[in-house]
Amino acid sequence: DDKTARDLLGEQFKRRLLMDGQYCNVRFICTQCDDCEPSEVMTDHEDVAKEVEGRWERMNELRDQILKLENQETESSISIELEDLRTEMIEVTQDVQDLETQI
Repeated sequence: DDKTARDLLGEQFKRRLLMDGQYCNVRFICTQCDDCEPSEVMTDHEDVAKEVEGRWERMNELRDQILKLENQETESSISIELEDLRTEMIEVTQDVQDLETQI
């Protein structure tokens, strides 16, 4: 987000960009090696997720199911179902990130 980008820039570099009129031209590229927490993506990109009908609701359902399973006693079948839900959550999160790049 913009706050992270501002924090990454040094004060002298920011001043030079402002003086040259290039401050708005700086972009940060995030790669797939970045560690994205699904809950952060949901919070930061709620507006994008809501652009696809039913996507936001499905993300909330998956989050609730994951939380419910995490609170239950761990059994092998629960662990498998939990992993499946996490995988689906990552896929849904990736869809939202893909939509964000298209906008």
